[in-house]
Amino acid sequence: MTEIKIYSENASSLDVDVLVLAVAKTDNTPKILSNCLPLDFKNKCEQTLKILGTDGSKEQIAKIVSCGNVKAKVIAFVGIENANPSNEDIRRSVGALTRSLDGSKTVAIDIAHTDCKQVEAIVQGALCGTYRFENYKQDPRTKIDTIYIVSSLEEKVLSEAIKRGRILAEAISNVRDMGNETPNYLYPESFAKR
Repeated sequence: MTEIKIYSENASSLDVDVLVLAVAKTDNTPKILSNCLPLDFKNKCEQTLKILGTDGSKEQIAKIVSCGNVKAKVIAFVGIENANPSNEDIRRSVGALTRSLDGSKTVAIDIAHTDCKQVEAIVQGALCGTYRFENYKQDPRTKIDTIYIVSSLEEKVLSEAIKRGRILAEAISNVRDMGNETPNYLYPESFAKR
């Protein structure tokens, strides 16, 4: 099971495989919605994203090497369309991004949020994005071990949001498992016993 941790410092100091940042679409140009990057590097990242054709559209993903500007090895950008996304947009965008992070063991998600419902959406999206049905595979993919949620909200509020997001993600994963299971293993009688 992926561990969720709270991190309240500047995300640039976290030594993780991937640092996740949100990008909004502003006049068809990408705008990074985080203040953890050094300003000159942030400007270069926005220019690079524009060259790559990333404009901040929903669920659009771009990854770049950090080159030592932050402790993370890779910076992953995910489009969320606008600076005030809905909880559903956050959940879907984070889920799309974490699905693309195979091989990463540690991830820090620094997506601007103002309340616990948005944190819940981040957690649910991240955990649902890591879902894989691999019950019959001999060599399952590497899953993310630890996800850091970067937040300045009160820890008690965050803990409740993380707990609720995890419960919802686990319920969704259980339903996905049942849908992906073979009919000779999950038949009506065995289904009723679950």
